Amino acid sequence: MRAADERGWVITPEAVALLQNHDWPGNVRELRNVLERAAALAPSEVLDGAVISRAMPPGAARSMITSTSGQALAHTIADTERQAIIDALATTGGQKSAAALRLGVSRSQFYEKLKRYNIDI
Repeated sequence: MRAADERGWVITPEAVALLQNHDWPGNVRELRNVLERAAALAPSEVLDGAVISRAMPPGAARSMITSTSGQALAHTIADTERQAIIDALATTGGQKSAAALRLGVSRSQFYEKLKRYNIDI
């Protein structure tokens, strides 16, 4: 399930988990700043774990990723990359070249990632 705010932004469960695992020493003001930064960084109205991680203060994202669900860092990164690919494909209506462009990777790299993560469209 995904949460959406009044402007139509979608926050993935992974992003929510990352936000919940941070201790927020700056309280609501820091959370608001991170969400505003994430919205500015996001290539679409989807705020996923990768976008939230980039919007976090330096060092915070790394500690959150390693603590999320007790998963190994490599596994979490792979899950994040897989979800970013799926989201890009959904955003582009399944157009692989457009999704690769949106993610900033070459078409050949994109096809390798589709194969690696067993994503079939």
